[in-house]
Amino acid sequence: MSGKVNETISLFIGKLSEATGYRYLKSSRSLKKTIGQIIFEVIFFSSKWNDDNYIGINAEFRVSYKKFGAVSTIHSIVASRSFQPDKEYWYDISSKDKFDEILKFFEGELRATVIDLSDRFDKDPEDACRYLLEEKFSEYHLLFDFLTDVLGEERVMYRVNGFIEQLDESDRQQIADYKKGIRNKTWMLNRSNMRFVVDNGYI
Repeated sequence: MSGKVNETISLFIGKLSEATGYRYLKSSRSLKKTIGQIIFEVIFFSSKWNDDNYIGINAEFRVSYKKFGAVSTIHSIVASRSFQPDKEYWYDISSKDKFDEILKFFEGELRATVIDLSDRFDKDPEDACRYLLEEKFSEYHLLFDFLTDVLGEERVMYRVNGFIEQLDESDRQQIADYKKGIRNKTWMLNRSNMRFVVDNGYI
């Protein structure tokens, strides 16, 4: 990757760090903030086709729960949200005009999502989890184990029941296989809402 590409991406993330107040970790190309047991990260990715004429990036927002394990791993991530264009995979920041346009876009997106959520956790972690459960459950790909750990089973059960109701025949066959000891699907091996409902006897 050329010096221009690295400099442009570093400048882009650095400006977002200034705008959000999140710490810029250059080694991982990420923005990070920690509030108690919760770690908020925005991790940036770049196209392998990047050169001096084209610089493409996108990002993913991750929320990790330190109680569950090392930060930003399958063990600890409890919520996530991708930032990608609707029609393309990468945001183009090759020229000054494009750089400024996408920077302004990201500033607005991060304020409305990342900053809003971390501010909520800073004020009241339990209320922030309630907000995620009731208003952002699908958008942030929330995991039941985290929500039940913070809010308790009773408050989360309506989401668990809704999840179970939408399972199709293929899902139910996979569950039957899982109960027989088969482990040939990703959800069977890693933390997932499907595994949560099965392991906890909800289905």
